[in-house]
Amino acid sequence: MGKVLAKHFSKAFRSSLKAFLSQIDRFTDKLNQVDFLYLPIEQSMKSQGYWQWGVTVNEHVVRAAVTRIAAQFYGNAFGFTNFYKQEFGKRFIYIDVIIDKLAYYEKHREQYPTFKSFVPILLTAFEGINKDTIYRLQEKVEEFRKPEVAKIPKPYDFARDSTTYFILGTHEANEDVQASLKAFVIKYRNMISSNSVIITDEEALKMPLANSDLVIFGTQEGNIFLKKYIDRMPVKILKDRVLTDKVLMGNDYQVVTSWVSPFNAKKAMVIYTAQKTENINNFDFSPVKDQYHYWVAKNTITIDKGDYSKYFQMWMFSF
Repeated sequence: MGKVLAKHFSKAFRSSLKAFLSQIDRFTDKLNQVDFLYLPIEQSMKSQGYWQWGVTVNEHVVRAAVTRIAAQFYGNAFGFTNFYKQEFGKRFIYIDVIIDKLAYYEKHREQYPTFKSFVPILLTAFEGINKDTIYRLQEKVEEFRKPEVAKIPKPYDFARDSTTYFILGTHEANEDVQASLKAFVIKYRNMISSNSVIITDEEALKMPLANSDLVIFGTQEGNIFLKKYIDRMPVKILKDRVLTDKVLMGNDYQVVTSWVSPFNAKKAMVIYTAQKTENINNFDFSPVKDQYHYWVAKNTITIDKGDYSKYFQMWMFSF
């Protein structure tokens, strides 16, 4: 829903973008002065159907505009994960400078009453981009494309033996919820992987874990190991919402999700978490909680679920 709505809102911008796209030929000479910028991204652009520098500029502008609109309507975290990171990872590496120009345009509408009047300023975005800048941007692409694996493990894809660690958060809000969480983790471990060892979040931060699957329990604030590594996950958990490819407003969500281990891409990192510690419970009541890459629920009733797919070398929410 989020992606569809953002595209809908972008239609309002498209009327302005048409002014840019329809007169692109007027700026051929100006664009030709920086057409060397096409070479570093040529292969990626051609694989997506953009065989010319002028067309590539058009696509950068459209994608930068949609990215900015998504952030404005749904928040920076949603815009970053679902739009900015995905487009940058597909090697639209010049959207940063265009987004900066669009932000300038928004603040100076009295000076530029129409988007058409701003186009000459917009095209100056490409000035000053040099080899060092391009090298840095290309490195950013490779970082966004991680992990370089054929598939992402599901939450059930971990070894049911002593090589797997269950990592318990020990910094939850109060002693009662902390004790309840510990009791649940022990019960759950005994139920699904009795030979796995339970360790604390503090212990996990000090241990070599490259040869282990990891099953993590706790909130982002209550489990300091989780807090350190959860930004790797596409799903974002905020106080008043959970972000998948949708914006799920509320503060009582449970989440089960999985990714590769931060220490070894051949190992799994499985996370059982929630916005509130007391909701990290009763996961065993749901038959579907570990069948998808992410599962969001209230009282174990599914609200959202889905998988990740690789598209143009970027892991993203499946369509």
